[in-house]
Amino acid sequence: MNGPGGYFGWGLDATADALCGGFGAAWPFTLVWHDSDIARTCLGPTPLLRGPETFEGLVRFLIGKGIEVRLD
Repeated sequence: MNGPGGYFGWGLDATADALCGGFGAAWPFTLVWHDSDIARTCLGPTPLLRGPETFEGLVRFLIGKGIEVRLD
C-alpha cells in the first residue's frame, strides 16, 4: 500500500486503514496484485481475519472501497 515492500498492516482492519485511513495510498489509485493466481489458491477461511474469507471476497472488499484492482 505504501509502495514496493511497504507496510499494509496485519489483518483486514489494518489493511482498510492503510487504504483509506488518511495515510499510505492516495485515491484514486489502482492496486496491481502481482501473482494473484498464487493468492487465489492460498487464501481461505482463517479465524484470524474478520470479513472476506476467500480471494474473491477480498477483491470485492477492495472494489467496495473504491479501489481499482488489476490482477496480474
